[in-house]
Amino acid sequence: VADGYHLWSETYDRKLEDVFAIQDEISSAIVNALQLKLTPRETQKISEHPIDNVRAYECYLKADREVMRFDEKSLDSALVYLQTAIDIMGDNAELFSGMANVYSQYANVGVKQEDYLERARQYAMKALALRPDLASALCQLGSLAAYEDYPKSIHDSYRYYKKALAANPTEIRALHGMSAVYEQMGKS
Repeated sequence: VADGYHLWSETYDRKLEDVFAIQDEISSAIVNALQLKLTPRETQKISEHPIDNVRAYECYLKADREVMRFDEKSLDSALVYLQTAIDIMGDNAELFSGMANVYSQYANVGVKQEDYLERARQYAMKALALRPDLASALCQLGSLAAYEDYPKSIHDSYRYYKKALAANPTEIRALHGMSAVYEQMGKS
């Protein structure tokens, strides 16, 4: 960047149905252009497709966008998108974790807090039953623990965020959650 040298550029003009193949090609091209040495686990990680149906993936992305609006109407839309994705794919850890996130956000905006916190927990557990190391679901449990009795809750949150970071050290929700836990513990 400093010298303006162009490392890599490519144009991809394909059908949407090829999106996962395009993602794989782009990942490989970037790794090659930057001459990175990946571990076998890292190589496997970049080629994973937890939601391998294009329509379901599109619903997942739309739901994620709606959740970020933090209002009841948008959360209602997010639930519809995620349920549509589940209807397309069946049981899926990422989609269940997304449902947990939506129900958790309902509680954060003050909608049916007690009922929706329990639904969030149920969906996070369904996600973990399918993928025990799913960082996003572990983060949901870490966040949900904060609604429980202090100081027990802070230690439960710490445990979940620590597991999430072990599974994915770059999981932003785990990093944010862990920093909040450290602050509450006086370790900031």
